[in-house]
Amino acid sequence: MARMNLIRNLLAAISIYGGCVSTDATPRAIKRDVVIICGGASGAGRLEDMGQSVVLVEKQAILIITIIIITITTTRTITTNTTNKNNMPSRTQRAAAARARAARAARAAAAAADAAADAAAAVAPEPEPEPEPDVSPAPAPPAAPAARPARVRPARGARRAVPCLGCLRSALAGRSSGECYDAAVGSRCWRCASGHTCTQVPAVARAAAVRFVEALENNAPRREVDRLRTAVRVLLEGGKEEEEVAPPAPAGSVTPAPAGGAAPAGDPAAVRAQVLALMGQILDLLLPQQQQQ
Repeated sequence: MARMNLIRNLLAAISIYGGCVSTDATPRAIKRDVVIICGGASGAGRLEDMGQSVVLVEKQAILIITIIIITITTTRTITTNTTNKNNMPSRTQRAAAARARAARAARAAAAAADAAADAAAAVAPEPEPEPEPDVSPAPAPPAAPAARPARVRPARGARRAVPCLGCLRSALAGRSSGECYDAAVGSRCWRCASGHTCTQVPAVARAAAVRFVEALENNAPRREVDRLRTAVRVLLEGGKEEEEVAPPAPAGSVTPAPAGGAAPAGDPAAVRAQVLALMGQILDLLLPQQQQQ
């Protein structure tokens, strides 16, 4: 509708320019008005000239109108495309918008969590104060045990002719010379009076024990001392085995003695006793000879 109005206005301007007045802005109206106004044959040539001018003007008007229409259409298309392009966000803008939305959501969630924690803290009851523990007096420390008096070794008495088993074993181990003295108090020797058990040397080994102690006191040759030490140990072990094989008879019982006052020939105890007796005799024979040399 706007285009038709524009065309009519242009034709009206052209008709006014040609000196013809007409209310209808069309070529036919212009030609009729010109004939009426000018009239007669005298204006025929003039009418033809005007017709050609009108046709030329009409073509120019149509060209101008066409250019205007094309320009308007192109401008509208460009404007529409530009508007759509501006309205369509780019990938970067969409990503930034997504990050902004995520940040807003995180802040909202944190705010909601803080609000929930504050509400829970406000609703939770205050803890009751713990009762003070009963402070009972500490028990008194136990009394320290009385210190044991220091052991005092009794005075030393006379020397024994036969050492006890403890002093003899000390001499065999090389810790002492084997000297054994009586104590002023009790039946223990002076060495065993400080807490050791004082036991007598078995009868089988007494003679060898005396000779062994004398050899240590006299600084006898080492070979002789070693031989006596070996003999004493053998005799002590033999006497110990005799005690284990033949335990003491119970009280009130009497063991019948064999005929002739000797043990049976096949008895192990009798055989061991004979062997020990022979060893004692050999020692009695050898020791005096070595002392003379």
